[in-house]
Amino acid sequence: MGRMAGARGVRRMLGAGLSTAAAAHILPAGTWLPPVRRVCAPSLCGPGAADHLALTFDDGPDAASTPYFLDALDRVGVRATFFCVGEQVRSHPRVARAAAERGHEIACHGWRHRNQLLRPGPVGAELRAARDLITV
Repeated sequence: MGRMAGARGVRRMLGAGLSTAAAAHILPAGTWLPPVRRVCAPSLCGPGAADHLALTFDDGPDAASTPYFLDALDRVGVRATFFCVGEQVRSHPRVARAAAERGHEIACHGWRHRNQLLRPGPVGAELRAARDLITV
């Protein structure tokens, strides 16, 4: 009987640890919801200036389209944020470098574009690898 109670206790503790880990992993993604953002990331809640717009491009750089976007943004004098994927930066380093040299913000969007919630274990390593490549 003691063994059974012990096994149940271990399962309960593991379950609590897993749910805590899952919440810690999912919570940042939930900040797109205004009520969650107000509580968890209030510094992201501020309204922007009426004459400002945040412009982002995701999942690049792409050798075929990103140069066209860079040229168009230069023509109108606008800067954007490029959320880059590590494997794309590895494939197209000159395009990523050109975006940074033209004054655009380069942000890390992971190593590959896939659902990270299904694989929480390797996410940290992939993010670090992408960050390290992007910041070179």
